[in-house]
Amino acid sequence: MKELSLFSGAGGGLLGTKLLGWEHCGYVEFNDYCQRVIAQRIDDGFLDEAPIFSDIKAFISIDGIDNLTTDQKAEELENAGLIEFYRNRFK
Repeated sequence: MKELSLFSGAGGGLLGTKLLGWEHCGYVEFNDYCQRVIAQRIDDGFLDEAPIFSDIKAFISIDGIDNLTTDQKAEELENAGLIEFYRNRFK
């Protein structure tokens, strides 16, 4: 399974999906510290080499994604207009 992680944080959930055998295709996280932690986990070999995006609405599209994962509630994403945004983006 190929995963695009939204609101990745410092990558704790990413380590879980990695244990499931999923491939990380991209990380979206605005927090600089969390971006640096993810980059270090990539360098350490714990996470897959993939781009880290800082703006959820500005990153390039990534083909072949099987799963969008997030730690945000669906209601929060819907209120922010992001569910519809991604439905249109990944048609």
